[in-house]
Amino acid sequence: MNMLQKSETDVMASPQKRLDYDLRLRSIRSTKQSFARLCRSYARGEIEQEVFKTMVWALSQYTGLLKLSNEEEILKRLEILEEKLGGSDCERYINALEEN
Repeated sequence: MNMLQKSETDVMASPQKRLDYDLRLRSIRSTKQSFARLCRSYARGEIEQEVFKTMVWALSQYTGLLKLSNEEEILKRLEILEEKLGGSDCERYINALEEN
């Protein structure tokens, strides 16, 4: 085994590294601010690279979910507007926009 590789028992035996960090994840804005704080902490050497990489990956996954949730909300609102405007009129308007 290469000296840089960890065996399965080494990984299992090593304690989980805890990030004592306040992450605010209620909105895309607060998540971006948490990400910025995380980057600054890493730049100052307050957190290890392995923890930083894991947190960056987790935050990217989370922001993807937030984006999907926002898109679903927009689609619901669009459907309501289309119903209020009348489906055929709305479709003609959209088709006219696409042609231009």
